[in-house]
Amino acid sequence: MSPAAVFSRRDHFRDRVYTLKIRYGGIEEKGMKKRVCYWAVVISALVVSSGHAEMYTITDLGTLGGTTSSAYGINDSGQVVGSSSITGGTATHAFLYDAGGMTDLGTLGGTYTTAQGINDSGQVVGYSSTTGNTAPHAFVYDGGIMTDLDALLASADWTLIAAQAINNLGQIAGYGDLNGETHAFLLTPEVVPLPSALLLGAIGMGMAQWRLRKRKTS
Repeated sequence: MSPAAVFSRRDHFRDRVYTLKIRYGGIEEKGMKKRVCYWAVVISALVVSSGHAEMYTITDLGTLGGTTSSAYGINDSGQVVGSSSITGGTATHAFLYDAGGMTDLGTLGGTYTTAQGINDSGQVVGYSSTTGNTAPHAFVYDGGIMTDLDALLASADWTLIAAQAINNLGQIAGYGDLNGETHAFLLTPEVVPLPSALLLGAIGMGMAQWRLRKRKTS
């Protein structure tokens, strides 16, 4: 960088500082009026842009018959998930709120469930107590069925305690017990290949149906 360039940048910096001091001090030097006005406009724009005039409407999602409910997740379609006490307050169940109504997602056998996340396909994740209200297990709710995620896991080293988020790829994040320690996890769905016998059987049935149709048309 040349000495002239350094001097120019320093001089510009002094002008900026001086201009601001003049503006706040209520003084306007001759020859600085344009710069003072410019910085006044910039400051005003920053003040305006930092404010928010946005307003919200509020919707009461209701309950599953009890007196309390909490919401924890929402997707791009406006579907909401959470937990609510049921009639009589004897249990707390996960819910899915959609189109003005709240649906009870059930449990894994216990009396407590909560839904933590939902993706744009409507798949819900959370955690639930199991039969006998033992330690909670992570679940995924899809197509009207709640499934213990431990049942879908190939590794026996993990006990999945809670699922807290699911993205549009079906990946699930949460935490669980790994050999006595609490660790975060990421589950990624895999395509399970058909057993060879079933695959060959399906091919055979397809060929038989094709031959039958061919005979009928000949």
